[in-house]
Amino acid sequence: MQGEGGLAHHLLGALKDLTVEGCEVAVMVPFPYLARAQSILEGSSIAWGAQAVHAQSVGAFTGCVSASMLAEFGCRYVLVGHSERRIECGEDAAAVAQQALQVIRSGMVPVICVGESLAARTAGESDQVVSAQVQSILTVFESAGLTAISCIWAYEPVWAIGAGQAATPQQAAQMHAHIRSLLSHSVLEFSSKCRMIYGGSVNEDNLASFLAESEIEGVLVGGASLNSEQFSNMVAVCMG
Repeated sequence: MQGEGGLAHHLLGALKDLTVEGCEVAVMVPFPYLARAQSILEGSSIAWGAQAVHAQSVGAFTGCVSASMLAEFGCRYVLVGHSERRIECGEDAAAVAQQALQVIRSGMVPVICVGESLAARTAGESDQVVSAQVQSILTVFESAGLTAISCIWAYEPVWAIGAGQAATPQQAAQMHAHIRSLLSHSVLEFSSKCRMIYGGSVNEDNLASFLAESEIEGVLVGGASLNSEQFSNMVAVCMG
């Protein structure tokens, strides 16, 4: 969360002139800056999206933002299930699943975040925790009668977020393979419409090592994205 409008304007302005080839770049901005993102980035190579969304499309939910509202600002992507939202805002598995559904129904792509805590990792329960999170999403999708779905799954281990200590590329790749296995056993058609990205202390120094893993198709950058020079360098790495 950043409360500096000047910083947001500077970062977006630095991105709009980037030439992006062979990869896709998007910025996920807080609600107050969506109009600014649309104004600055429209017509550029950079897509934009929101960091959260409400689980219901309409209703008396003062202060909340619906998926249809986000679509009006040209959002292409919306984060759902980020660990900080799960922990700080009490968003449970059912709410996250409904958020993802609302995003799809409004014509956008959900970036569905899943990941385990340090306690779960230490106890050897990473696969079980992530499996439960993924299955909660699939159950809602199936109940809604969805078939072919375009979405992004972001594995972001809670213990690596903002800690300066990322998962190893091998750990991330193993979890990505596990998630793909879960999706392959679903009745939904995910094969060509789903991407896997890693998030958790990704920076300019370790980015290439993650992208070297065939299971990892991109990254969800946190703190490093607040440095326009570093972020631009990371985009260059992604372009090869």
